[in-house]
Amino acid sequence: MKTRVLLVSVILLTLTAGIFEREVREIYASTPENLIVSEGLIQSQGLSSVDLVYRTLNTETFLDADGSGWIYLNGVIENWGSSDYSESSWCYQFGGSPSDYTMIFAEDGEGILDFDVEWKEDWLTGWGQTCVTAHLRHPIKNGMDYWYGIGIKIADFSTITGEDIINAVWTVKSSSTPVMEYINQAAWPHNREAALVTPEPEEIQWGRAIWRRTYEQAPWELSVEVTVDLGNSMDVTPISQGTYPFDDLDIPWENKPLGLTSGSQTIGSHGCYLTCMTMAMNYYAKIMQLERITPDILNEVARENGGFDGANFNGYLVEELSSRIFGRVILQDELGGLLTKEGVRKELRAGNFVLLGVRNNDLEHYVLAIGIDGEDIIINDPLEQRGRGLLSKNYGGNYVNTRVFKMVTSTPSTGVEAGLHSPGELLVTDSQGRRTGFDPRTGQHYNEIPNSSYWEDQLVDLEPVKIFGVNNFAPEEYTIEVIGTGTGPYTLHVGASGTRGSNEKVVTGEISAGEVHAVDLTYDPNQGIVYKTYLPLVRR
Repeated sequence: MKTRVLLVSVILLTLTAGIFEREVREIYASTPENLIVSEGLIQSQGLSSVDLVYRTLNTETFLDADGSGWIYLNGVIENWGSSDYSESSWCYQFGGSPSDYTMIFAEDGEGILDFDVEWKEDWLTGWGQTCVTAHLRHPIKNGMDYWYGIGIKIADFSTITGEDIINAVWTVKSSSTPVMEYINQAAWPHNREAALVTPEPEEIQWGRAIWRRTYEQAPWELSVEVTVDLGNSMDVTPISQGTYPFDDLDIPWENKPLGLTSGSQTIGSHGCYLTCMTMAMNYYAKIMQLERITPDILNEVARENGGFDGANFNGYLVEELSSRIFGRVILQDELGGLLTKEGVRKELRAGNFVLLGVRNNDLEHYVLAIGIDGEDIIINDPLEQRGRGLLSKNYGGNYVNTRVFKMVTSTPSTGVEAGLHSPGELLVTDSQGRRTGFDPRTGQHYNEIPNSSYWEDQLVDLEPVKIFGVNNFAPEEYTIEVIGTGTGPYTLHVGASGTRGSNEKVVTGEISAGEVHAVDLTYDPNQGIVYKTYLPLVRR
């Protein structure tokens, strides 16, 4: 006989369609055990059913408005046996194809873990499944415990009825492994109201239900059904940036200098972006029962922590800024370019905020989209005392740029964002030669790097900023090319977020039309960016 290490099913999570009679779908959570393989039969040999114990096990499921969903599985495992454990796998079976399983990551308390992904057919059901194997940072020996987590986004997770109802049903089962403390969480877009949640959870509020169980012996199972009705808008309290002549007599923060400016630009005159971010943060703070803030508080924290380039608010740092203010990350920037009106409505249906750049007397101004009214968009306008209104009434239903912000779920947001202030464009290439950006020499747009975007952003009467962004959970090498479209100075801000925090680098130079400056960098999903070349390489 030949002895080897195999992966054996321990947790079985089955999703069905409930009242919508969907096909049965399954997630298998697997952990390694020593088995004997002989003549095609699999039998355990000399192993107790409690060799591996979950001291805690959490399954966190987020149902998105488009039918996709996040599953984040994490817990503390303890080895009660004689063999070391060095890897753990979860297999996700939802039908579809490998491309339906994206944004995969594995982590432990020290950061991102290496992992392998395999697509294979399940021998029992004949359905295809994606298996993620996390390589633990060190072997788990007898008596030791270890925390780790695996996350994945699945395209076809829930049933959607029109644009009105999300429905999902799942069952969690353990075949042989005890779980000393089990927590099952279900979350959905917070602008919705749950019409049905069964069984009755121990906690339910603001788009989240939590079930707690103890399973000291196996087998065990927990079945859950969630049906959610669509909401039209989010109850966001309007905030004014100030009223003219911005003398602090009406709004206490209106005359305070905005960002790193000396005072010619104030929160009252130019703080629309900042005030919109304050409204969004306060809404999520209310959900999480945290203390609310005012625009001058956000302004001061951003000034002290790299949140401004002059008067430009660096949107990609909202995670770090919200963490410094509230003690935890509550808001994150979603990458992307200009959304269509249907795209804006889709984000609002998903419970995300959309920042809309509009024209106000030929100057760009920002308002916060918070909901839908038929074909129109409901906005909170920080200008003067306008408050809540309709985009069509105040701005003819038009906007010139967009930026999406969402509440942070349990999944980390890691990636790179680069912003260019200059007469130029950005073209970014990864280690596989894939490109995203715009090459003005050929007039060619590229969007080849997975989970990346390239767009233009502009604040009020300031120069437009060309922005590249990518969400990435894996190490990567990038080359950022600045391609001149005119002659003059440029500033390239490169920021990165990792599991251990965010960092930023700034590169400056002079460029002329057709000239190319390149910066090579290494991205690490734990610590962010590590520059290989600090000065730009000039390519003519």
